[in-house]
Amino acid sequence: MRLPISPPGLSNAQAAAVPKKAAEQNCVARFILLNTTGPRPQDQFMKDFIRAFGQSNRFFGPVLKRSWGWLLVTTFGCELFHQYFSYMNVHYRPASGVNLTAALGEILVSLVEFFVFTLLIPQRVMELQRNEPAKSFGDFAAVHVKPLAAESLRALAVTILWTLALILPGVVKYLRFFLVPYVVVADPAYQSGEVDALEESNRLVKGVTLQLFVLVGVLAALDGWQSAVRERFPVTGFPLVAIAATAGFFVVNYYANVFLFMLYQARKDRLGGKS
Repeated sequence: MRLPISPPGLSNAQAAAVPKKAAEQNCVARFILLNTTGPRPQDQFMKDFIRAFGQSNRFFGPVLKRSWGWLLVTTFGCELFHQYFSYMNVHYRPASGVNLTAALGEILVSLVEFFVFTLLIPQRVMELQRNEPAKSFGDFAAVHVKPLAAESLRALAVTILWTLALILPGVVKYLRFFLVPYVVVADPAYQSGEVDALEESNRLVKGVTLQLFVLVGVLAALDGWQSAVRERFPVTGFPLVAIAATAGFFVVNYYANVFLFMLYQARKDRLGGKS
């Protein structure tokens, strides 16, 4: 049998190890290349998060100055209805028709809050970014409320269908469609019919779904805390505590809405238009 000829200065065993070592070095090089060719989506999201935080601090005061009337009337008016429906739930039997009325009332009041905050805050932010004077919120809402309702219902329907199949895919769909309202309100490409709101929101969230899940979880915990405080300190028994709690949660909810819109803009700026 013919023996392999070793390179000068190497034994047969050392010569046999050379291809293996070269292959290992090649694998390491490929791993480094794959992990250094560009920033990871998670790292990009953190940069977007920090940018949104800074922009929220910048626009917090100016937006509130332009919108305090609408925001305070909506917040305290809706809180009175929340208190009323919460009282009905506590003091009537669960199977009675009163509780169904209270549940429907809670949904309607929450929808009013959602539409006012989701439409008003982006409108004021975009006006300030363009150095425009404050315009009629009623006119702005009249243009956007119907497509916002339609796209929100589309997103809800798809989410429910995926939830019926398996719960986890439904959660993922909910997160992927989380930015749909801001696409409807602020994306000129959507308003001109060039992009689909659900697809665009999915594109902006793709790759950072887990990070958004953590953020949404924090917001949901705050909402649950507010409901618990409402039930523990009703305005009929603790008026000063209820008013103070409403004012405090108003600041938190208002800031959260400004932050979410800024996060949408940061993601949009990073990823650009329709791909």
